[in-house]
Amino acid sequence: MKLLLTTPLVLLCFLCAVVQAQDFNSKLGGIGVEIEPTDNGILIKRILPNTPASLVDLRAGDLIIKIDGRQASALNAKEAVIVLRGKVGSVVQLSISRLGQDQEINVKVKRDIIYISRQVYY
Repeated sequence: MKLLLTTPLVLLCFLCAVVQAQDFNSKLGGIGVEIEPTDNGILIKRILPNTPASLVDLRAGDLIIKIDGRQASALNAKEAVIVLRGKVGSVVQLSISRLGQDQEINVKVKRDIIYISRQVYY
């Protein structure tokens, strides 16, 4: 099966998610988002279904401003993935900017093992 990964960021997020799903012994988890760094923070490109991110109503288009109090705009893609991943059951605090909302939204997300469905595209 050939998999088309269009950008290094998509590849990075895909690989991190696969590692998370296969890394049962160390209990490393994530929140279930695909991300893209921007000058203002970390843009959520997609929310994977049935993941911690979907349970706390994170949305595609949300901009992560802070991760555990750390400015997200100072992180590259690899660093952001590292901070979003963590021990299964641990909590990450996110400050989110959402289009149409004047104030930041603060959300606590409990990390879990992320399962990736194997879909074939033609």
